[in-house]
Amino acid sequence: MKNKKILRKLFDILPYILIALVFIGSFSLCHYLKPDINELPNKELYTHLVKIDGIGDTLSNRIVEYRNTHKPINIEDLDTVKGIGDKRLALITDKFRD
Repeated sequence: MKNKKILRKLFDILPYILIALVFIGSFSLCHYLKPDINELPNKELYTHLVKIDGIGDTLSNRIVEYRNTHKPINIEDLDTVKGIGDKRLALITDKFRD
């Protein structure tokens, strides 16, 4: 009788436990799903950058050129690229892994 009550309570809260585990796991996986700015080939990096609102063709080319001459780079270093200020740097930082 006691075991049935315990099992019933466990089954009642099990969906909440599973939801919490998925929620926590998705946050830890998000970091690894972002590409590393230093590992992407030039063409793929360019493609990722062009898709970011506010970056465009010219800035994407400048970033690829900067990376080619300053490997490896930190994303924070991109503020030295002409046309990238704090707002655009924040957009880029959000899309790539540190």
